[in-house]
Amino acid sequence: MKHYKQLTKEQRYQISGLKKAGLNQSRIADEVGVNKSMISREFRRNKGLRDWYPKQAQELRDERRKQCVNAQRLSLPDWTEVERLVRPDMSPEQAARRPLAALALPEAAQEALGERPRTPRYDQKSDRH
Repeated sequence: MKHYKQLTKEQRYQISGLKKAGLNQSRIADEVGVNKSMISREFRRNKGLRDWYPKQAQELRDERRKQCVNAQRLSLPDWTEVERLVRPDMSPEQAARRPLAALALPEAAQEALGERPRTPRYDQKSDRH
């Protein structure tokens, strides 16, 4: 299976030129070397009030990327400190209530404490009859 790859800035400008030349989405996809659904998604997600423009599309993509959880990853020392402060038997709510403001952890580290999945004490699904 092929892996999903995002369009590059250059590809967006290539798409713009092909669109101005009057090619349909399937032909544009063939020329750029991507699936036709990717072109459709690109136009749908990055369309402004009037039409799709490559510069605006790239700016919208960049803004979404900044909001992405993966863009806010913790450094190893910060994550080690989070792991040290949170006991395995704590729920995310208990971990989030710890007085972290005085620990000088980055905001992303403090948010990560509330997002840590709780480790169940037993498999609840196998407990059902």
